[in-house]
Amino acid sequence: MKKTLLLSLLGSTLLVYAGSPSFNCHKATTTVEKRICQSSYLSGLDREMYGVYKKVKDILPKGDQKRWIKERNACITSSDFDHCLASSYLKRIDELHMRGQAYSGSQKPATSGGTNCQVAYQCNTFELDTLTATFHEGNTPSVSLSFEYKSKPVRQRLSISHSGSGAKYQGKGISFWEHHGEATLLYHGHTFVCKEIRD
Repeated sequence: MKKTLLLSLLGSTLLVYAGSPSFNCHKATTTVEKRICQSSYLSGLDREMYGVYKKVKDILPKGDQKRWIKERNACITSSDFDHCLASSYLKRIDELHMRGQAYSGSQKPATSGGTNCQVAYQCNTFELDTLTATFHEGNTPSVSLSFEYKSKPVRQRLSISHSGSGAKYQGKGISFWEHHGEATLLYHGHTFVCKEIRD
C-alpha cells in the first residue's frame, strides 16, 4: 500500500513538473498565477516568454517586466480570461523578440530553443495585397502575421490550433490556415486566399 502510494505521488509530481510554468506553482498566490498553473498551454507560454526574457533582460528598461506583469494581471477583469492571458503572453514574446532584434541589429530573432521561418504571400485584393507570416516553432508553435488591410498596418501573433490538414492558427477575430503554399486568412469576417511567393 505504501509503495503504491509513493509511486502515485511520484507520478503526480512528475506530471506537475512537466507542465509547470517558469515560476513555482506551490507559491502561486494570485488568481492569474493559479490559472496559469492549471493550464498546460498557458504554462508553456510562460516558459517560452521567460526563456526569451532571460536573453534580453539586460537591455530592457528598468521596470519593464513588472509593467508587463501588471498588464497581464489586468486580464482578471476580462470576460475571456484565458484568451486575454494567452494574447498577453504572445504579444510579450513577440515584443521581446523585437527588442532583442533591434539591439543586435540582426534579422534573426532570439528564440527559446525554437526556430523561425518567414514566408511571404500574395493575396491580390484591393483590401489586402501581400502578407508576411513568421512561423515560430517550439514548445508553443505560433505565427506572427504582418500585412496592410485597407492601407492600415496590422501585426498580430496567433496561437496554433489542430487541423485535419495543414496548420491552423487562431486569435480574436482572425484565423490563418496554411497548406502546401496556399494560405487562407479570415479577418473580421472577410476571407482572403493567398499564394506563397517563391523565387
